[in-house]
Amino acid sequence: MMGRGEDPGEVVPEEIRADPKSIGHSMTLAQDISDRTQLSVFLLQLSEKVGRRLRRSGWAGRVVGLTSGIATSPPIPISAASPSPAWESRRIYEAAQALFESISLPQPIRLVGVSMADLVPRGTQTSLFTEVNKSEQLYEALDRVNERFGEWTLTWGSLIERQNHKGVLSPAWRPDGIRRYL
Repeated sequence: MMGRGEDPGEVVPEEIRADPKSIGHSMTLAQDISDRTQLSVFLLQLSEKVGRRLRRSGWAGRVVGLTSGIATSPPIPISAASPSPAWESRRIYEAAQALFESISLPQPIRLVGVSMADLVPRGTQTSLFTEVNKSEQLYEALDRVNERFGEWTLTWGSLIERQNHKGVLSPAWRPDGIRRYL
């Protein structure tokens, strides 16, 4: 039956069948960009998306990957190992930024991507170090707010303009609701 393209077995999505090999996000930019500061904002945005997916699925990654591409050729991936498994958006961004600073930009970039590979299950054991515990609590709170009120409700300050927000969520005591920034 397999020779005829028929399989009586149950269809199981790939993500249920096996553990993921990597988690990443990439984007094709609306225009070619050569300004490193502007590209760094995209790296932060992608790192936040990757970190959120890692935390949601209970993984941490040991290898950070950066993909960049120009309009006329295939993307070029580079990667580097992290000293310890990372799931925090800030650590992912710092590693991706270090990789980005190590490459030259002979032409403006059209595609940029960030990924984490060599995934390991994220431990549930509480750390002895208070800084790690505070980081876990911070990211848990950020993720809960963003899951409840929508993606990018709480985000890094440098991403507010990037997300095309028309406003930000105001404190509950403010009767006006959304505070608008001009």
